[in-house]
Amino acid sequence: MAISSTSGQGRPKGSVNKDTAHIKEAISAFVQKNSKKVDTLFTQLCDEDPGKALQIYFGAAEYVLPKLARTEATIEHSGEIRGVLVVPAKDSLATDSETS
Repeated sequence: MAISSTSGQGRPKGSVNKDTAHIKEAISAFVQKNSKKVDTLFTQLCDEDPGKALQIYFGAAEYVLPKLARTEATIEHSGEIRGVLVVPAKDSLATDSETS
């Protein structure tokens, strides 16, 4: 393949497009400017429809918190399975108010 005179003159790998950077700045400024309004609206929604508020909260959290990968484990066992049942003593089941 022949090398042209314009080879390697593009934007460096990983650099941000000017338009993209401008749009990100505008959206960031909008979010910062309206955060108090959104907080107030979300508080009102919590009072009116807690289920919808949780749905919105978890939907927004997806953009901030990493999703955990699901892991599946398969165990092959050919023998007797034994278990141990641990029952706490009565004293350990008392609540803090009962022990005070």
